[in-house]
Amino acid sequence: MSSALLRRLAPLSLFAVPLLIPVLISASDAAGPARHHHKHHGHTHSAATPSATGATTTTHKATARSRPKNGFLIPAAARNVMFGTSLGRNAAQTFRLFPNARIGRVYWQAPKAKLPALPSSYAIWLSFKTSPSLVASGRFNRQFGTLLQAWNGSGRTVYWTWQHEADRHAGFHAAQFRAGWAQLLSVERAHPSSRVKSMSILTGFLLAPNHPHGNPASWYVNADVLGFDCYVPASVPRAMAYAKSKHKPWALPEFGADNSDAGNVQYIRSTILSWAAYPPMGASWYNNTAAAGFSVPLARLPKTTAFLRALAAAG
Repeated sequence: MSSALLRRLAPLSLFAVPLLIPVLISASDAAGPARHHHKHHGHTHSAATPSATGATTTTHKATARSRPKNGFLIPAAARNVMFGTSLGRNAAQTFRLFPNARIGRVYWQAPKAKLPALPSSYAIWLSFKTSPSLVASGRFNRQFGTLLQAWNGSGRTVYWTWQHEADRHAGFHAAQFRAGWAQLLSVERAHPSSRVKSMSILTGFLLAPNHPHGNPASWYVNADVLGFDCYVPASVPRAMAYAKSKHKPWALPEFGADNSDAGNVQYIRSTILSWAAYPPMGASWYNNTAAAGFSVPLARLPKTTAFLRALAAAG
């Protein structure tokens, strides 16, 4: 082909670019997730396109919109979903930024009888560690019963988690996880409450087709709620489908992105649309104040924060 003809045809190649975009987006899940000291999730650079899992069942439901809240159109799939955030290093600042949050995500090394002093609108989603051998042996049962009694008597809504994201921790085996949870759930049954419930939390990455953290079935425990921390967009419909297959309510104790302020709003919208077929009970934005690469503090994200506030008000 002559060089003159190539010059004439070159502008036409621009029309092919839009056709490539879906291919690039669908391939994003194949890339290895970014790693850092706290998370093992994909760093999301573009708004999520729901994966094939559940995509055909969500389209007609996801198109409905609520009337604008604070200038934002609220996706119908956000209704009856609690929205909130982790507190970061400056809890008082988080309360000012997000006063109507429905969830306050709390991380403890060791469990405490006294709950954190969060605003009354917040349900408390707390994680604690405690030695796997101590818990699995049953030697922690009595202490945990005392803790549950204190939480039950607080009048607060609490979702407790032992060893969140255990599937990504080297040296922590699924058998230890199941044995520990079996002990804790037996104590929970002895101290029932309508406000204090258990929530297992694993990484959404666990559900990837190549089973990067082992067979998901080996990490399953019969908690009241199944939680999955999802940063890779494709993890959300997978978590939804998995929880639905277990006939369990589910949650996103952590989700987030670093797509710029406006890009984060689109990421949240896409995440909501991807769960339309079976919405979670709640979703907590990871308010990262530790300078990791996958998100930034809400204090630097006014549009993201405003959208999260609107979602909390609509829910």
